Amino acid sequence: MNSQRGFSLIEVMVVMSIMIPILGFVLSGTRSVNLAVVKDDAIAASLESLQRSVTRLAHIIRPGSLGQYRMVALDEDVTTGLASSAGEWIEPRNGVRRESIQFRATDGRLSMNAVNLSAPRVIRFLLDPSEIDNGVDDDRDGLIDEGRIMMQYDGVEVALVRNVEQCSFELNDRLLTIRIRSAARAREGRIQRFSIEEVIHLRNN
Repeated sequence: MNSQRGFSLIEVMVVMSIMIPILGFVLSGTRSVNLAVVKDDAIAASLESLQRSVTRLAHIIRPGSLGQYRMVALDEDVTTGLASSAGEWIEPRNGVRRESIQFRATDGRLSMNAVNLSAPRVIRFLLDPSEIDNGVDDDRDGLIDEGRIMMQYDGVEVALVRNVEQCSFELNDRLLTIRIRSAARAREGRIQRFSIEEVIHLRNN
């Protein structure tokens, strides 16, 4: 009896009828896994980009003089008598969060208890033109009330961070806490939100 005979045509067809659906399932699963990896990589890239932007923002604010730090006044400040009009720059209060701040940076060169200060610098959150501050995704891109963090200095305005949903600066004594929330698309089109917080010391002069 020949134990090394080949497969008959019927046997080959039976094996193929079993293997083809299995192979299709495996390939489909592989595509899903690859798609998930790409989406997760996109989220990781967005988070990494946001972290770099926050680090850069902290680097810009860190030389700020505590005595020159100001926060933007809101209607509530006018009501309580802390400001004459909304939008003016007022002295900060501990534990109060604001989206816009003003400061002057020091260069560290001290002489006779004096310090050289830069011109006023403004950091503010600006809504994108297609968005309204209403808690709704107006432009249907998945982000809610998103905008940019802008810096104004010497008559020039530049964008420091984009695709920001929330931004706040909170001063407690010399500690300034920067909080920023952004978002990116995850697998299956779902929006994943993430926040970054960084604390810096302002210079006590």
